Amino acid sequence: MVKPKKHLGQHFLHDKNICKKIVDALSENDNLLIEVGPGTGALTSLIIEQRHPNFKVVEIDVESIDYLKYQYPSLDIFSESFLTLDFSK
Repeated sequence: MVKPKKHLGQHFLHDKNICKKIVDALSENDNLLIEVGPGTGALTSLIIEQRHPNFKVVEIDVESIDYLKYQYPSLDIFSESFLTLDFSK
């Protein structure tokens, strides 16, 4: 299991009702959906279930990246800081 790292300011969501409310609030008409810091994928799994056509995640924590790659092999992961992400790519 991935442990939250204080130096990254990580706080993992665990309440499935809150996660569902957040994901239900997303617009299906968005061309691109980026989840910043998915951690252990509490929101990720629900977004994948919705089959959003252009869903990507940005995660800097190597431990979380390994976990996400294992749990969601087809997930498009940018393994870098969102703050320095080059959106022109």
